[in-house]
Amino acid sequence: MTDIYHININTLRTRIREYNPYAHKAMGNTHGQLKSSRFEAALHNSIEQSLRSQDVAPRPVFSQLYLDKQHSHGRQPAAENIDVKPNIKELDAAPRDRHSSASSASGYRGNPPVEQPSVDQSYDDEEKEDPSGSPQQPYRFPTPPEGACQTPGFCQAGKDIRLTSLREVKLTLPEGFVLVGAKSPNLPDNILVSAVDARFLPNPKTNLALLGFSGNCIGCGEQGFRYFTEFSAHINMRLTTQPKKQKHLKYYIVRNNQGLLVRGPLVPWKVVSPEVRKRGFPMAPQVVSPLLSAGEKMLAGAASSQAAQGAQQATISYHANRVPASLLAAQQQHPSPQPRPSTIKYGGGSPPLPNGPSPSVGDGSAQPPKKRHKGWGPGMGRPDAMSNLNLVMPPHPAMQAESVFIQPGLLNICCTKPVILACHGNLPYLHGNVNDMVVSTLLVDCYKPVQMPPKLLEGLGLTNAPPLSVETMALLTVQYLVQLGNEKVPLREEFDAILLQARQESAIKDKNMQQHAQFLSVAPAQLPWLAKVAASASNGLVRIVNAQASLAEGISETLQMICMPQPYTRYPSFVVVIHVSRHRGTEFCVLVTGVHQARVVAESMLSASDCFKEISYEIITGKFNLLTSHFKEPSTAVSVPVKKHSAHIPGTSEIDKLLDDFVGTMTGEVMMPYHGGELLRVREDVAKDMLPEKQTDVLTDHQELHPVQIAVAMKILSQVCAIADSGTQSLDLGRFSKVDLLVMVPPSNILCNQTVERLKQSGVLVDLGMETASSVEQKVDQYVMKCDSTAENQAKFESFVKHVRQHPYTLHVLIQDQAHVDVNRHSSGNMGLADKYINCKDLADAPNLLILQVSASPFPLQTQKSRITPHNEVFWPSNIKQNPNVPPEDTVYFGVSDYCRTADWSNHMPNLRSDDSFEQMSTSLLAKYPKLHSMVIRTYILVRHYSAALMTIAGVPGAQEMTTTETLSMLQDIVNAPLNSTSGRGSMLLLRVPSIQLAMVAYDKLHSVRDKLGLQYRFDVILSSANTDLTLEEYFLKRMQAWRGELDNLERKSSWVPRTYSDLEGLPCILILCGKDPLGETMPRSLKYCDLRLVNHGHVTRASLEQEISLACRYISRDVVNEPITVCDMSDEDSQSDSEMDNDDGDLQIDTDRPQSNSSDVQQTSPGFSGNPAQQHNTQNGSVSEPARKTANDNVSSASPASIQDSGKESQGNSVSEMSPQQRGSSVTSLQGMVENSIDMIYGKETEKKRDSHDQGEDVNADLPTEPLAQREAATHDQTGTSPMGSMKSSLAKENFPATSTSTLGQPKPSGSRRTGSSLFPVTIIVSKTAYDILRPDPQGKQRHISLQPHPDVGWICPLRPMLLGEVTNEVQSAYYRQWTEPQQHHMDTDNKGENSLPVFHPRRLLLSGPPQVGKTGAYLQFLRVLFRMLIRLLEVEVYNEDEINMDQESPAVSLVFNVNQTTNLTAKWPDYEFVLSMPFDANLHEGKYASSSPVYTGSQQKDLSPVVNKDSRRPTMSIMLSKFSAHNSFHHCEHCHHYMESVAPQQARESSLYSFTFPSAVYGEEVRLHFIIPQTQEKHFVFSKQGHHLESLRLPTLDTLGHNDIKTPIFTPTCSRQEHGLLNLFHAMEGGRHTHIVVVKQCEMALYQKFWANHIILVLPVVCNDAGIGAARFLVKELAYYNLELERNRQEELGVRRQDVWPYIIIMDDALVMWNMHDSTQEDKPTQNISLKNVILHLEATPKITHFSMLGARQWSGKSTVDVSMQPFSRCHLHSFIMLNVDATQNVQYDQNRYSCEDIDFNMRISSGNGLLCRFNRFSFMKKAIHVGGGMDFPMKSKVANASTQNITTRQFVAAPDSEDLVALVAPPQFLLERYLAHEGKVLFPMAVDNHQTPVLAIDCYLNLGAQISVAYMGSRPHSVNTDMEDCRFSGLLLYLCDSFVMADFLKKFSFVPGATLCVICTDRNTLRRQIVRLELEDQWRFRLRDEFQTANAAEDKPLYFLTGQHIAPKVPAFDDKAQWT
Repeated sequence: MTDIYHININTLRTRIREYNPYAHKAMGNTHGQLKSSRFEAALHNSIEQSLRSQDVAPRPVFSQLYLDKQHSHGRQPAAENIDVKPNIKELDAAPRDRHSSASSASGYRGNPPVEQPSVDQSYDDEEKEDPSGSPQQPYRFPTPPEGACQTPGFCQAGKDIRLTSLREVKLTLPEGFVLVGAKSPNLPDNILVSAVDARFLPNPKTNLALLGFSGNCIGCGEQGFRYFTEFSAHINMRLTTQPKKQKHLKYYIVRNNQGLLVRGPLVPWKVVSPEVRKRGFPMAPQVVSPLLSAGEKMLAGAASSQAAQGAQQATISYHANRVPASLLAAQQQHPSPQPRPSTIKYGGGSPPLPNGPSPSVGDGSAQPPKKRHKGWGPGMGRPDAMSNLNLVMPPHPAMQAESVFIQPGLLNICCTKPVILACHGNLPYLHGNVNDMVVSTLLVDCYKPVQMPPKLLEGLGLTNAPPLSVETMALLTVQYLVQLGNEKVPLREEFDAILLQARQESAIKDKNMQQHAQFLSVAPAQLPWLAKVAASASNGLVRIVNAQASLAEGISETLQMICMPQPYTRYPSFVVVIHVSRHRGTEFCVLVTGVHQARVVAESMLSASDCFKEISYEIITGKFNLLTSHFKEPSTAVSVPVKKHSAHIPGTSEIDKLLDDFVGTMTGEVMMPYHGGELLRVREDVAKDMLPEKQTDVLTDHQELHPVQIAVAMKILSQVCAIADSGTQSLDLGRFSKVDLLVMVPPSNILCNQTVERLKQSGVLVDLGMETASSVEQKVDQYVMKCDSTAENQAKFESFVKHVRQHPYTLHVLIQDQAHVDVNRHSSGNMGLADKYINCKDLADAPNLLILQVSASPFPLQTQKSRITPHNEVFWPSNIKQNPNVPPEDTVYFGVSDYCRTADWSNHMPNLRSDDSFEQMSTSLLAKYPKLHSMVIRTYILVRHYSAALMTIAGVPGAQEMTTTETLSMLQDIVNAPLNSTSGRGSMLLLRVPSIQLAMVAYDKLHSVRDKLGLQYRFDVILSSANTDLTLEEYFLKRMQAWRGELDNLERKSSWVPRTYSDLEGLPCILILCGKDPLGETMPRSLKYCDLRLVNHGHVTRASLEQEISLACRYISRDVVNEPITVCDMSDEDSQSDSEMDNDDGDLQIDTDRPQSNSSDVQQTSPGFSGNPAQQHNTQNGSVSEPARKTANDNVSSASPASIQDSGKESQGNSVSEMSPQQRGSSVTSLQGMVENSIDMIYGKETEKKRDSHDQGEDVNADLPTEPLAQREAATHDQTGTSPMGSMKSSLAKENFPATSTSTLGQPKPSGSRRTGSSLFPVTIIVSKTAYDILRPDPQGKQRHISLQPHPDVGWICPLRPMLLGEVTNEVQSAYYRQWTEPQQHHMDTDNKGENSLPVFHPRRLLLSGPPQVGKTGAYLQFLRVLFRMLIRLLEVEVYNEDEINMDQESPAVSLVFNVNQTTNLTAKWPDYEFVLSMPFDANLHEGKYASSSPVYTGSQQKDLSPVVNKDSRRPTMSIMLSKFSAHNSFHHCEHCHHYMESVAPQQARESSLYSFTFPSAVYGEEVRLHFIIPQTQEKHFVFSKQGHHLESLRLPTLDTLGHNDIKTPIFTPTCSRQEHGLLNLFHAMEGGRHTHIVVVKQCEMALYQKFWANHIILVLPVVCNDAGIGAARFLVKELAYYNLELERNRQEELGVRRQDVWPYIIIMDDALVMWNMHDSTQEDKPTQNISLKNVILHLEATPKITHFSMLGARQWSGKSTVDVSMQPFSRCHLHSFIMLNVDATQNVQYDQNRYSCEDIDFNMRISSGNGLLCRFNRFSFMKKAIHVGGGMDFPMKSKVANASTQNITTRQFVAAPDSEDLVALVAPPQFLLERYLAHEGKVLFPMAVDNHQTPVLAIDCYLNLGAQISVAYMGSRPHSVNTDMEDCRFSGLLLYLCDSFVMADFLKKFSFVPGATLCVICTDRNTLRRQIVRLELEDQWRFRLRDEFQTANAAEDKPLYFLTGQHIAPKVPAFDDKAQWT
C-alpha cells in the first residue's frame, strides 16, 4: 500500500509539472515557496481522491485550493496557469447557484458590484516578466481541417460570429450558458461571440471559477468544446500565445434596452495587479469604468467614505455582498425590462434571480463532485438548480493593471473638478476619491473611424484623402487646445471642422505633390516632442505629459504635478497625456484643469433636470449661505474685486448697514412714482393715490395682416394643394366643405392666453363659420389647448378626435405651435405628451386631418427619421426686398443673426455684449467655492449687484462700488424712465433665471431692497413662470387699468388683468422669467433690456441659444439706422433659382434667398442707430408711441438691416434720397412690387399698377379683390399651373393682396394716436462670457453658433461632415440636418423606420419654420382662412353663364302655335317624329358662345342690330356647386373612381396595347390608319381576330338589346392640350355604370394623355392631323363610326341579326361638360335638378323612332335662359358640344375636316339642308366649365423665316398679294389664317353687308364666320337640298368656299345682288381658282382685277389658300372705289 501511495504521489507531481512547469511557482507565495499547511492539505485530499478513483490516470486538479471560499488573501496566485478540465457530464448535475446566491444577496441589476477590487490585468506585461528567465516558446496554432474556413471573425464552418453582425440576432442558449466576448489579435476592433457554461466563469461573489472549459459555437451551433485550445482554433482566433480563457474571454455580451447585443462588463478573472504589489496598499472598491459606450455609466457617484469602507472590506473578505446605497439608488433609476425565457437580454441591468441557500464558507459542498459521481453526495445540502437562470449576472469589474488613484483634496487644490476628455485608447480605472474627477466623452466620437459611401466622400472632397492617423489627430488636438487659450471652452463641432479640414488638405490631388502631405509622415516616436513644440505657443496653458508605461502613469503624474506645482510655472488649462507603445499603439487623453473650462465642461454633462435638482439641493441644504458668509469676512472679500480699480469690497454686513441707515431716513416717505425728480420724495399715501389719465395708445388694436404673412399662408396652401395633387390619395380636398381647427401650445399659461387673444382678434373663427361674432368671446378657449395632462385639455383633445371621426366631410387642422419644445417619446406622466397627441393613431390615419407643426427651431423635426417629408416644409422668406422711400414708421425685422452682428460694432454700443466685471468676479468665486453650482454663485452675485445698483440710484452713498457699470446703467434707465412721463410709463428689464428656486430667491431679495429704498411705487418686480399667470401689485394694476379707462366708472369695478406679456406694455418693471427655455411668448414693445447672464452654462446647443435671444427679437423702426438700407441686386442666377424653388407648385414667387454676407462688401462704418443713445433712451422712456407698439406685435416682413448691403461701389454708399427716381426703381423694389410681380408670373400677364390711387386707410383684410387685381385674370390664366389648385390659389391670392399704396403696405394702418417722433429700437442683450464667445461672429463674419449641435434631443451621425458656415438658405439647412443628424433614444421619431430603414413620412403633416417673433401665428391663421375659401371654391365650378342671343327675332320654332290636338306633346317626355318633322328648322344662333359669330339669315323679318362692343373679352361665368354626378379632371382623387381613372396596377400602362384600324377615305387619300391604345381592362368593348389578335371592330349593341354596357351609345371625346384639365373622368357622371368612352387625341399628345388617363381607351389621329383643328377630329370620328357600323352589321348579320337593328348612334361630347340638369316647370319647389349623364343618355336612347332622327342633343345651361320648357319641350335647331349622332342617317353629310371653328354650325346647316332631323331636348341642359387651357389650336404669329421681323402682326397681314414683297410667311396653317382673317376683316371684304342684316352675304354649301356685323345666308347646292326661301332677298356679297361640282353657273344666276356687292372665291391653288371663275361664268356678272387676288401668308410648301374678290356688275354703277379696297 505504501508503494502504491508513493507511486501515485510521484505520478501526480510529474503530471502536474508536465501540464504546467510553473505551477509550483504560481501556487506559491510572494517568495515562490509553497505554503506547507494549505498545500499539504490540498495535496493529501487530491491523492486520496485519485486513489479512490477507478480511472487509470488520477485527476491532476487542486480544486480544494482554488474553490476554497475562505481564501481571501490579497495576493491570490493566478489561476490561469492551470487548465485542467473536469468531466462535463458530472458537472451537469452540479449546483449552479453560485451566481444566483451572490446576485440575489447583493441585489444589483446589470452593473457589477463595486466592493470587489477589479482591475484589467495586462497579460502582455506578465508574459514579459518571466521569473525563471526561460525564453518563451512561440505557440504553434493547430493545423485547421482541410477545407475549413480560416477567415478571422468566422468559425471554421464559415459562420459569422462577430458582434457587429449578431447585434439584432435572437439567440437561444442552453440552460446555464451565457454569451461571452473573445478578443482576437486579428480583429482588434471587433469581438467574437461565444456561448460558455457559466460554471466555468468567475463567481460574482468570489471571482473564482471552476477550472476547465465548456463552450458552444454561436455560428454553426457545434457543441461540447471541452478545451479552450480546441475552441479557440474553431473560432479562428489565430493566437500567437497559449490560448487561455482567462486571457482571451474578455467581456460579457448583453442586450441593451433596444434589444441589441452589445459589449457588457468585463469578465472578472481573479488576478493581482503588479501595480498593487508595488504600491503596497489595497485598491479602493469604487472603480470608475472608462468605457465610452452610452449604456455603461461611470461609478463616480459613490461617496469617499464608502470608498474607504469598501476598500477595508475588500482587504478582509472577497465574498462581502453589500452594495453601497448610492450605487443602488443610481441603478434603480434606470430599470430594464425583464427578459424573455431562453434569451439573453441585458439593458443596463438584469432581472432578479431566484433566491437560494448559498453554501457556507467552510462547507464541503462547495467543492466539485468526483468524476464518477453523478451528483452531489447525500447530506450535502444541494441548493435549487438554476432552471430559471436565462442570463449570466454581470460580475464585478476586473482588477486591472492600469488604475489611477484619486487622492483626497483634489477638488480644493484645483478649485474645480478636473475633467478627463477621453480621446483615443482605453482610459485607466479610477479609484479613491473619484467624486473629485469627471470623465467626459465630449470628443471621443471625433477620433472614431468613419465608414462613408464614396459619393459622400466625394462631396466632402475626400475622394483621395486617406484617414488621419492617430498621431495626426493628437497633434490637431494640441493645436486646437492652444487656440482655445485661457477662456474658451472646447466644442466638438469646432474640432470636427478642424479634423475635416485637415483631412481635406491631406488629399493628394497630384502624385507629384506627395512630399507636401505633412501629416501623413508623423511617426509615433515623434509625436511627444512634436506635441510639445505645438504646445509651446500656448505660453504654458497647454502642457504635454509623455507617459512611458501607460496612460495611468501619465494621469497620475499630472495629478501629482497639479497637487505639488513647481515654482515659477504657470498653471495649465489643458494637459495632454500621450502614451506610445509598440503593443497598444498611440493613446492619449486630455485633462481639463482650467477653472473656467473644467467647470463648463463638467456642468454641460448634466441635463437640465439634473442641474435644477443640484441647485435645489444646494439651496435646501443651506450651501447657498456659504456665499453670504464669504462676504462677511473682510479678508476674503478683498480677493474678489468687482472692478479693476477697486481693491476692497464691503461685506454683506456693510451693505446691510448702509441699507438700514438709509431706511431710517425715509420716515414714512417714498420716492416719487412718476413725473418728478429722481430723489424727490412724497408721502406714501399721496403716492398710492397718484393715478394717470386714460392713454389711448395702449389699447390693443386689431391684428393686421401683412403681405409676407399672406404670402406664407399661400405657400402653405400651395403645399396642401400639392399633397392633394400628388396622386397618392392622401388628401381629397374636393370632399370637404368645412374647416375645423385646434391649436396646441406648450404648457404655458402666457402663451396659451396669447394664442387665444390672437385667434379672437383675427376673426378666423367667424370667417370659417365656426362661431358667430357674439359667441366667439366665450368659446374661443375651446380651440386652444395646452399640451399637458390636465383634465380640461385632455377633454379638448378627445372632443377634437371625436369630431374628426364623426365629420368625415370636414377638414380638421391640428396646429402644434412651438413644436420643438416637446419631442420626447411618450412614456408616462407629463413626458412626451406631444407624442401622445400628435402621433395618435386615430389622427395619423384620419384622411380628413392636416397636421401643421410650427417652430422657430425646427431642428429636432429635421432628422434622418423625421416624419415630415422635405417637400412639406414651408419656410419663412429670409429676405424681402424693401423700398427705402417709405415713411419713418416702417419697420424691419431684427433677429438673432442681427443681434450677433452687432457684437462687432465699433462706432456704437453693441446690442449684444458681455459684462467683463461680472465675469471676473464670478470666476473668482467659482474658484473659491468649487462645490457650488455656477448658476448659484452667479445668481447670488447678480442679485447683489442689482441691490447695490438700486441703492446707488436711491442715493445711498458708497453703494456704487458694489455693482458693475452695465448693471447700474440698465437699472438707472428702468427706474428713472417713469419720471419723464406724465402717465408713469416706462420700460421693462427682463431677467432670465432658469431655476425656479433661484428665481424666487432673486425675487424676494429685489422686492425687499426695492421696498426698503422707497421705490415700491416707481417700478414693479414680477416673477413669472410657464405654469403661472401674471400677478401685479395692486398699485401697478390700477395704473394699467387707468391707462385703459377701466377706472373712469367708479361704480363698476374693473375686471381687467394682464394675461400676456404684451399687456405689460409701458409698465416700468423688472420681469424675472424662470423656466428651462422660453416658450415663444411675445414681449412688449417697452422691453428695453434683456439680462441673460444666468443662462446657457450647461450643454450649449443652437436651439437653446436662439431661444434665449428670441426674447429680444422684434420689428424695429427703419429710421433708427444711420446708413441707408439698400438691397443687393439679385443676379439672374439667384432670381432664377428663387423662382424655380418657389414656383414649383404654382405658388407665389417670394424671394427666399438671403444674400450672403461678405466682409469686403460691408460698409466701412458699421451700421448703428441714429442719434445719441441717451436721447434715444429718454425718448423711449418718455412715451412709447403707437407705431412702436403696433410694429412690435404686427407681423411685417423685411430684411434685417445688418443683412442689407450695398452693391460694392463707392457711388452706392450715398443716401437713397440723393438717387433719381429711375435709380430708385432699378435698385430697390418694394414689397408690393415683389408680390404683384409674383402674381403676374402666375397669371402670365403684366399689368400696370397704380400705386397711389387708393386711400392709405383701406382695409387690408377685404375679402373681395380690388379692381386692378380683378382685371389680371386673362384667358391664359391656368396655363402656368399644373392643377386646378393653381388657379384656385391664384384667385385666393388675388383676394388676399389688395391694391394698397407702397406707403401702407409694409406697416400697420395709421391711427390718430400715432406719434411720428418715436422710434422702436432693438433690445440690449447682456449674455454670459461663454455664450458671448459662441454668438460673436468670427473674424470672417461667419456666425459660429449655427454649427453647434442643433438641439439637445438630436445628435450628429458622424464627425466627418461639412460645417454650416455663414448664413445658408432654409432649404439647405433643412437638407443638412436631415442628412447629418439623428434623434436620440428618447426622441419620439427614434422608431420611425419603414422598409430599408427609411423614415415613414406622414402624408398630411407640414412644417412651418421661421424666425422667432416674425409673425408665424398670423400666417397660419390666415392659412386657415384661405384654405376654407379654397375648399368652398373646390366644391364650385366656373361654368359659362351667357345671355341667349337673337331671342327677339321671329323664330319659326319659337313662334310655333300649338293647336288643341298638339297639347299632348307639351308634356311628352320624348318627341313625336311627325311633330318634330313638321317644325321648321331654326337656323338662328341662340347660344351666347356665338355672340361674336355671324348670324344666320333665316328669311324672317329681322331687326338691324347695332354691333355689340364687348369690352371684356372673357365670356361671363358663374360659380356653381358641384354635384355628385359631375365630371372631373385628372386632379380628382377619391376612393370610388380610383380604378376608373388610374391603372389597376403600376404596370398597367405598359400592358396597354396599340392597335391599328384602317378604313378608306377619299379626303385623306386611299385609306386612313388610326391607332387605338386599349388597356386590357377595356378590351371587352372590341372585337379581335382569333388569329393574331388584330382589332376588327368596336362592339355595338342592337336596337332591342342593351349589350354589355349600361348604355348603348359609345362616347367619343375629342380633346386637345387638356391632358390634365379635360373633364374625362365620367365615373360619377355615369353613376359608376359600364360604358364605352373613347378619348380622341392627336399623335403628338398621345404620351401625355396615356400618362394621365392610363385606364382610358385612346384613339390616336394620324400625323397629318397634328396641326389640324377640331373639324378634322370630328370628321375622322364620324368616318370611323360609319365604317365600324358597316363592320358590325356584317359581323352580326352572320350571327342572325338584321343589319338595320345594329345601333347606329355615337355621342360626340366636348371635354368641358361638367354637369347635366333636368328642367321641370311643374315642380315649383325645385324646377331644376342635377341628374347624371347616364340618365340623360338613357332618356335619349329611349326616343321612339330614334333611327329616323339625324341628331339628338340638349341645350347649354344659362341662368338667364328664356326657354319655356312647358311650352317648348323640344326644338329643331342647332346642336353643339353634346350631340347624339346617327352615323347611318348622316352618311352623306360630313364635317369639314379643314375647320378650326364653327364646324358645328356648318355641319348643322348641312344636315338641315339635306332634310336631316335635328331635335333638341329642352328639358335637359348641360353646364360647360370655363377651362382656359387648351381646347383648340392656336398658333404663334411668328415668321417662318428666322431673321424676319414679326412684331405687331395684325390680322390684315394674314393675307397678301401673291408674289408680293410684303408677304411675310407665317408658321400657322392656311385654313387657320383664313378663318381668322375672315372673322376679323370680313367687313373689309363685304362692306355692303356691315350692319345690314336684310342684305346678307350668300354662302354656298358652307358657313364661315365673317364677324358679328355681317349676316350669312346659307344655301345648299344639292338637288334635294331644303333651303330657306330667299326669292325676295337681295344679297350684298357672294362667298364661294372650296365649292364642288354641284355648284353650277345657272344655280348662281338665280340670286340677285345689291349694287356694289362683293364676290369672294376661295380655292386651294391659283389654277383651280381660275378654272372656277371660268366654269361658273363669274366674269359675266362680276368685275375682277389683278390686284384683287390674294393668298394666305404661307410659304409655297405649306400650300396656301388663294381667293379672288370682285365687284358685282350692275347698270350705272360708279367706278370701283379704291378706298373700299383692302391692303
